[in-house]
Amino acid sequence: MAGWLQLVTFTAIALISALIPSLETSTCAIYRESTLGNALFITAHPDDETMFFAPTILSLVSQNVSVEALCLSNGDSGGLGSMRERELYEAYSILGVENVRILAHQQIRDNITLQWDSKLLAGIIQHHLEHHKISTIFTFDEQGVSGHPNHAAIPKALALVINSGVYPGIKAYSLVTHPLPIKYSGIAAPLLIRLSHVVGWGKDTCVLARTRVSNLAGYLTTLRAMRKHDTQLVWFRWLYLAFSRYMWVNDWAPLQTA
Repeated sequence: MAGWLQLVTFTAIALISALIPSLETSTCAIYRESTLGNALFITAHPDDETMFFAPTILSLVSQNVSVEALCLSNGDSGGLGSMRERELYEAYSILGVENVRILAHQQIRDNITLQWDSKLLAGIIQHHLEHHKISTIFTFDEQGVSGHPNHAAIPKALALVINSGVYPGIKAYSLVTHPLPIKYSGIAAPLLIRLSHVVGWGKDTCVLARTRVSNLAGYLTTLRAMRKHDTQLVWFRWLYLAFSRYMWVNDWAPLQTA
């Protein structure tokens, strides 16, 4: 079943992609690469970086931005923590990121029923910032894209860090969670973005969100990275890889700190 689904998915993507020109990174900007300094991606679990953030990671790496990663758990909910750590390092390597830190804290475990403590997370993030020269942070918004409570805890904790005033120069951005029909618009998402730029739609939205769009090569790189997360490749994940907007497009907004 999985092999058949993979074949159909890849064939459909190849046929559709052959009909369109390569898509390049959008240029409507809240931030520009030249102002980012060292960028840090904060995620909850191994595979978050690939399933949600890859278009931005690949874009920044291609522009020679220094990218680091902090994963707040090792994804040990099924007793696979050590395997998922290895998978994360290998996936990040394909995405072009080598400076990766994974936590295995007893009070911050991969658990969809567990609300992570914001103050504890804030202390961990602050400790990381004390030892790394970071200028820009990227993470989830408070809906966490998938609604996972572990995802949603991170922006709350990061807001505590930003509001502390200890790091006044750090810029923080959250990945915009879209409604279900948009979330699963797949390859239509970059096509619609390209069309909107051609006809002049959505110019005002650039003030609110910064968009990163992968081309076909970027999408295929993301697929290669996701294949490293072998423990997570159950059948419904293949559907996600085929239809998720986040495999192609990331929309960013300033982190809500109020």
